[in-house]
Amino acid sequence: MTCTYIGEMVFPFPFSILMAIFLLGLSIAWVFYSKTHYFASLLALNDALLRLNWIFLLPYLLMADDSKVPALIIAYCLFATLITNLILWRLSFKNSNFDPSYEGYVKRYPCLHRVIKVTSYSLSFQVFRLTYSQLLGKKCFSANFGARLPDLQRILGHNTILSVVLTCLPALAANIYGLCTQPQGT
Repeated sequence: MTCTYIGEMVFPFPFSILMAIFLLGLSIAWVFYSKTHYFASLLALNDALLRLNWIFLLPYLLMADDSKVPALIIAYCLFATLITNLILWRLSFKNSNFDPSYEGYVKRYPCLHRVIKVTSYSLSFQVFRLTYSQLLGKKCFSANFGARLPDLQRILGHNTILSVVLTCLPALAANIYGLCTQPQGT
């Protein structure tokens, strides 16, 4: 008797393994570069990977016959993420007056600033935390917001709470629904 596997990999990329590697690397970086803002870096990387995971997961859920409800919930989560990023994050960020030192940072690192800005609008606003994370002690991740950093962190905190309510809790509900409706033994 032979067994032949005719399926395919459920997830096209092992996001959990990649996040574990990021966590390990970030922990090592934090030990060697104590100025690294561990929480800000971890939150930025984790949230971006979570959204990428949803993007890759959605087509799989849409193709599966018994996963339409979780697929619709994940589609809603991606749509809510995009709206939150484009409207709320953009408005709150635009209305903040930053120090001239931040403008100097933008002029010094224009390419990195554009990449972080586009990623924070399209994927996750949490990516913006990398600008002040001092990741690996690099100056390109050390934007100076002066006295405005608490204001920025407050804006990020409010948007984080909104993001948890609008996207993460529904995604959790999709996971619970999928687990409860999945037949035993598959």
